[in-house]
Amino acid sequence: MSGKYWTKSYNPITGCLPDFPCWDRCWARNMANRFGDPEFKPTFHPERLEKPLHWKKPQIIACCWMGDMFISLDAEQLCQIADIIYKCPQHKFLFLTKRLDQVLFPFYNNCFLGTSVSTQAEADERIPQLLDVDCKYKIISAEPLLGDIQFKPEWLSQLALIIVGGETGRGARPAKVEWFKRISDQCHDAGVPYYFKQWGIPLDNRIDHADHDWAIRMGITRREMPKEMKENEIFTAR
Repeated sequence: MSGKYWTKSYNPITGCLPDFPCWDRCWARNMANRFGDPEFKPTFHPERLEKPLHWKKPQIIACCWMGDMFISLDAEQLCQIADIIYKCPQHKFLFLTKRLDQVLFPFYNNCFLGTSVSTQAEADERIPQLLDVDCKYKIISAEPLLGDIQFKPEWLSQLALIIVGGETGRGARPAKVEWFKRISDQCHDAGVPYYFKQWGIPLDNRIDHADHDWAIRMGITRREMPKEMKENEIFTAR
């Protein structure tokens, strides 16, 4: 069962900076290194800019996930990306960033802005910042999940989706089943869509069949999406 919840990737900007602890374990940086980009510097790719214009069927698009597009790049480049999004109301564009204080971007009604949190401390810091951004739909990626997270009711009431996943790859740190269950229960009680992506490699190596059955019964592995992502509606710019 695939944990992929988007249908297309769109990377007119790639690369990042080593100013967060995730730099050493970044999957995007490791992938870029395998394809000959060991420095992973923020880079604009104008030749990729118009790709969404050629996708006529509605898509859920992971936008600039091979880096972080909000790293004080040229404002004109961001305006060009925004113009493409405006011209593609049939698509849903998903953004993830840890640099919420640098977000200067016109999010239209077909945009979903998210941030990643792994621990309670990160949630306490980043979720209020996310909720302050002028974007209609906001999501949380609790991946890699590295601790028990309690979401405040006022946060949950403003979130369109929470995604959870354990860490994968070499040296992955284990997640606990009860961490997933707490988030699953909170989403259920608040009516927030909950999307289980994966346990993570260490947990996969230990969990037995009975544990999987229990997790299914408890709803921990369910995969829900907000109706705004599932419907093939045409969005109008606000």
